[in-house]
Amino acid sequence: MAEKFYHLQDMIQYAAAGITSKVLARSRTFSLTLMSMAAGTELEEHSTPRAGVVETLKGAGAFWLGGEWINMKPGVMIHMAPDAPHALKAESPMSFLLTLYE
Repeated sequence: MAEKFYHLQDMIQYAAAGITSKVLARSRTFSLTLMSMAAGTELEEHSTPRAGVVETLKGAGAFWLGGEWINMKPGVMIHMAPDAPHALKAESPMSFLLTLYE
């Protein structure tokens, strides 16, 4: 795999509404995606068969996991087990890195 350099703050782009995403790296067992959500956007409860890590880069929101809401703000990192039901909502324009792995 070729090495790449990213300046994440320069890559953040918000749509007027909804979610934008950019896959930064992917393999058979791993994916790294930069996600950006417009203020007021919500993702209903869902799950994925892979384990995941969410690292908030910018903005504010809330992440539902394990029966509780977790405040998302820059520097907050959340680990999800495979198949863990979760949901999220952006209170302001918000960006995060989503890492999924097996």
